[in-house]
Order: sequence, then structure tokens, then C-alpha cells
Amino acid sequence: MRTPALVALVFAIATACASAPPPPPADPEPAEPVGLRLDGQVLYPSDLAAAPDAVAQGWRAYEEAWAASPPVPPEDAPVAEYRTFVEENFAEFTDGQLAAVGQLVAAYEATEVPAETLVFSVLAARLLHRASSWMWTLPVPAGPGVNPRASRALQTTMRTGAQRLAVLATDAYGKCRAAADSMGDGRAAWRQDCDARAQTLEEIRAAELTPPAPPPTPMPSSCVHHFDPPVSAPGHRARATPRLLVLVEDMPEGVDVAAVRTRIEERAQRDHSLRPVPTRTRERAEALVASGRTRAGGPVCAAPPTLPWILGAGQNLVVATVRHECGEVLNQGQQPTGERSCHLSLLWSRAGSKDREGLPDDRHRIDLPAEADTAAVVAALESEPVGGGLFGMGGMVRVSVAEVEGNPGYGLGRAIEGLDLRSCRAEPGVSELRARWSVTPTGALDEVVVEGGDEAVNACVKAKLEALRLPCPPGGAQAMSTAICIAN
Repeated sequence: MRTPALVALVFAIATACASAPPPPPADPEPAEPVGLRLDGQVLYPSDLAAAPDAVAQGWRAYEEAWAASPPVPPEDAPVAEYRTFVEENFAEFTDGQLAAVGQLVAAYEATEVPAETLVFSVLAARLLHRASSWMWTLPVPAGPGVNPRASRALQTTMRTGAQRLAVLATDAYGKCRAAADSMGDGRAAWRQDCDARAQTLEEIRAAELTPPAPPPTPMPSSCVHHFDPPVSAPGHRARATPRLLVLVEDMPEGVDVAAVRTRIEERAQRDHSLRPVPTRTRERAEALVASGRTRAGGPVCAAPPTLPWILGAGQNLVVATVRHECGEVLNQGQQPTGERSCHLSLLWSRAGSKDREGLPDDRHRIDLPAEADTAAVVAALESEPVGGGLFGMGGMVRVSVAEVEGNPGYGLGRAIEGLDLRSCRAEPGVSELRARWSVTPTGALDEVVVEGGDEAVNACVKAKLEALRLPCPPGGAQAMSTAICIAN
């Protein structure tokens, strides 16, 4: 039988297999590189726990900012409501984004380690890039009932902001490229990424928006603007006890003028020891103003005198003028937007004197809406003044009036500027004029002469000066002259 031989063969094969070395193990899967990742790429070679504090803090600031979404603009809202959304809701969101960017920028400016510069610059660029794109594409009001000029101005404002952010983002991408280059081929992917992303911002950066207004024509030195005392000169006596006159002008409808005046008088007496003009003295002066006379039994003046004009002749008078004004908002190019802005001002002066020593500070701009009530006016006067939007009247044509020679104390600078002399010059350039006139005993301008400009400008200014009416001058007729410049 051959069975024993077969068994021996099987046994030999089994023994041989048992003694053979095992096959080598398969190569293990390569381990994922440890580090902070962005878009699947390693941005920093260690994880958050092992990263330097500055890197960890910058990464957390980026993550928090990146997780935030911009507020949704109101639909079918008027331009004024939409502007409020931009200036409040969207601005608050943008401020949060820029706070994180500021932290990252400060970090990459402080470090000298290329790996850290790469992290900070990439994260800052990503946040700036996204914010720029959001601002660029933010819709603005359109359609029936929307002022197209106001809508375009709002869009220009938003897109101007977007361009500024795009410039900052491009700068951050440049720092990313420089850091990646300094680290060799291992960071070439980040250099390419930053290059590509910077290119996508070029459309925003290069877009032409509404061109800014040309710089204003400079005023000649002969017409350096002069704020003449708005009250009559004879009553300024340095050693006399000052008295306070409060004027409340152009208040919104429904405002209690007497209550506003009383509040200012109380504060001036408490804080500055300024006592108001006695009630009976003020009432007598108000009666003269109502009659159009500067003295009892005198002639009726061409223009009614003001309270400061009458009271300033016999008092060491301090005048506090509260005025509410509204005007059209101008954009950054000084072009009208179709929106209106209102503010309150509180200005202090002395009768017939430029001396401001001891006077309270002027309050030039206190934002106050057109529909404000008495409580809002009082609260605004007691608040800290804040800047508002640019606004003005009459476009880019400007008028400057030099000190008026022979002026007995009229507020002539303001009066002449109120004559709409801007309309006398339509062409670009400047008209440098010399004007002289006399004032009749009743306050009309006579013998008006205007020289220095072309014939049309001279005639226009002369006609407007001839229409000016003033209170009766002290001492009868007065000869006066000044320089007037109109620049476009």
C-alpha cells in the first residue's frame, strides 16, 4: 500500500509550511498631519492646544467672527429706514468683524515667525474679503416711490466702504504670499490660494464709483471769513455786571420756547453766574421789536431791530442763541443725497465784542430730529454733542465776507451770506469783489457800489445788497465797505 508514503508526504508539507516565515505586514495608512486646518489644508503645524497663545487666540477670534451672519436688510423700506439699518444694524455687525480683523492684524505685525504671520494674514484676509463682498452686493431700495438719487448715493456709500475693505484684504493676502514664500515649497499651496483669492477682489477694487467732487476753489486772502459780533457795539463795558439774553430760534412745531429759555437761564446762572436780563426790561425791548423801532417814538426801521440790537446798547450783554436747523445730507463727494438731517446748536457771544473769555463753550452740532418736542430739545442741550452727517445748502458755491468797515455792530456777515449770493456765480472760478454802501437812518442800503467781478456778477450782487434791510443804525447814516468772494 502506498498510504504510509502519502501520509509522510502530507506531514512533510505541513511541517514545511509551519516552519516558513509569515508574510510581511501591509504598509499602514499614512497618519493625517496634525495641525490647524482651513479648507482641508494645514495652516499651522500643531493643534490648538499646542499652538502659541497668540495663534490660539487669533484662531478663536476668527472662528467666532466667521460664524456670524450679517443682518437681513428690510424689504421695500424707504431710503431713510434703510439708511438706519445700514448705520445701526449692519454697522454693528461690521464692527464685530473688524474687531476680529484688528486682533489678527495686530498679531501679524507683532510676530517675526513666518508660520504665525501666515496664519494671521490668511484669517484676516478671509474676514475682510467676505465683509467686502457682503457690502458690495448689499441691495438698496429701488422701485416706485424711491428717490433714485438718494438710493444711488446710499449704494455709493456702501460700495466705497466695500472697496476700502477690498484694499485691506488684498494687503493681507500680500502678507500671506510673502510668509508662504519665506517658508519654501511646503507652503506653496497657500501662496497660490492667496494669489487666487486676491484676484477675485480685483473687480471690486477697480470699479469706478461716483467720482469725488473736485477740490473747492480756494478763497482769496482778502476775503478771510469774518464772524462779526451779532449784536450792537455800544453796550460792551468790560467792568459792568453782565446780563444774559437767551434767544430760542426756529424750533420744531409745538416746542415750548419759554421752557427751553428758562432751562438755559437756570443753568447759566448756576454754572456761570450769568443772570438773565430782567423780565420788564426784556418786555419793553420786545415791544420795540414788535413796533419796528429802536427807541420809543423813533422812526419805523427798514427791518425790525432784534432784541440784542436794542438791549446791547445799554447792557454788558451775553447772548445765548439756540437754533434748530435742517439741511440736505451730502455724501462723501459733497453731493446731495436727497435725505435731510437736523441738528440743534447753542452759540455764545458778547454784545459788540469778539472777546470769548469766560463764556461757555459753543455747542455746534447736537443731532435732533425735525419732529422733536420740548423734552427732546432740553435733553439734547444737556447731552454731549455728537457729530452728524455732512449737510449743507447750495452745493459747492461758497461765499465769504470779510470784516465790514464802519459796521456799528450789525451781524452783517450772516446777513450778507443770507442774500443767496451763490446764485450770482454759475461758472467755475472765484469772483473777488469790493462792495461799499451807506445805510440810511431807517436802515435801508443806499449808494451801493460793487466792483472787481465781471459785469453780470457785479450787477447781481449789487441788486441783492440793495434789497438788504437793517434796523435803524445808531447815530444815523453809516458808510460801510467790505470784501466779498464767491467761489465755485
